[in-house]
Amino acid sequence: MKRDNNILFISSDIYSFNPLIKIITEVAKKNVEFIVVSDNLQYIKIKKIFAQFPYNYYYNDDFIKKLNRYKVIVFLGLLKEHVYLINKIKKDINVLWIFIGADGLYINKFKNRWETKETKDLISETNFKNRFIQKIKDISSDTLLYELYYCSRNGYFTLNHEKLKAIKRVDYIAPVIEDDYYILKRSLKIKAELIPFSIGSLKTLLNDETFKNSEITRQNILLGNSADPTNNHINIFNLLNETDFNGKIICPLSYGNEKYRDIIIRKGKQYFGDQFYPLLEFMPIKEYQKIINSCSIIVMNHLRQQAMGNINSGLYQGKKVFLNDNNYTRNFYDRIGVITHSIQKELKKSIQDNDFAERDSVVINNRIQLEKHYSHEAVLKKTETLLKTISKGCERK
Repeated sequence: MKRDNNILFISSDIYSFNPLIKIITEVAKKNVEFIVVSDNLQYIKIKKIFAQFPYNYYYNDDFIKKLNRYKVIVFLGLLKEHVYLINKIKKDINVLWIFIGADGLYINKFKNRWETKETKDLISETNFKNRFIQKIKDISSDTLLYELYYCSRNGYFTLNHEKLKAIKRVDYIAPVIEDDYYILKRSLKIKAELIPFSIGSLKTLLNDETFKNSEITRQNILLGNSADPTNNHINIFNLLNETDFNGKIICPLSYGNEKYRDIIIRKGKQYFGDQFYPLLEFMPIKEYQKIINSCSIIVMNHLRQQAMGNINSGLYQGKKVFLNDNNYTRNFYDRIGVITHSIQKELKKSIQDNDFAERDSVVINNRIQLEKHYSHEAVLKKTETLLKTISKGCERK
């Protein structure tokens, strides 16, 4: 069978596909193809220069045969469906995984590593029985005996088993930040090659309309980016509750874990009443930006790389950004010369001192450093390198 020399990109219906397809097609005018597997498109808004297949094609043998024609396949995210495809396609196909974050860091090896003790306790308080049962499952599910038992009952191995197999199968990994890659390399001893890459640039994050309306209008706080427990909201609730902060706490909760979302809404209202302002639905970008512009402080209490788009845009717009000292993302920003602030050491004092504005010198510095890594020109260069690297890889296989 004659192989197709085009590079194939495969994605589900996720927002990240929009900036990805723009940057790829700007660099490669030909020899690239795009496939989106989804029944309906909710988040992909870009002009349709891709083929769309219904969801059930993920498990269609004819689809596997189609993929086997290519020399290079790029997967945006490691969804369970992408795991299935990676483990099914021919071994001589070069595979690049664009590593978003949760897709590689939510394996059993890292289970509960990204939640603080207070978050775990909060969930346990409200759902003790299920949490206890889940803990027993977590302990047993990491054993070979459990995998064999699961396979004998279901005819296939667990998703965790299959995902580990897929991660070790891929030839290249393009993470959001290199630290994500090295976490996997140390823990799983992967052989995949690291390719530095950025899905979007500052141009993607900050369009002209955003700049026109980027003036900080009030002293509100943007807390977290989703209803995922890894946001560790409860620690910040406890900290803010010890201050006389009287602004709004803007809390995006439009996607993630519904049960956790309900807990955070209840706790937020209990602690702060009308000061707590949860965002429960996706909204038009202009409306969302207007709300974000009311925030002078951004607080992201994650312990892993998460919400980089929100953080980078906030830093560039001159907002004061606070990160957890135990989050390796803070080390990443230190390495590239971008100044962020410590939740543990600085947040409470900043609020008590009514110190909401970032210093002009810090804003200027952060913009200069971010431009070096995330300007449109910098991202174009990364994209060119990525395409050249995976194309050359075909010659070695």
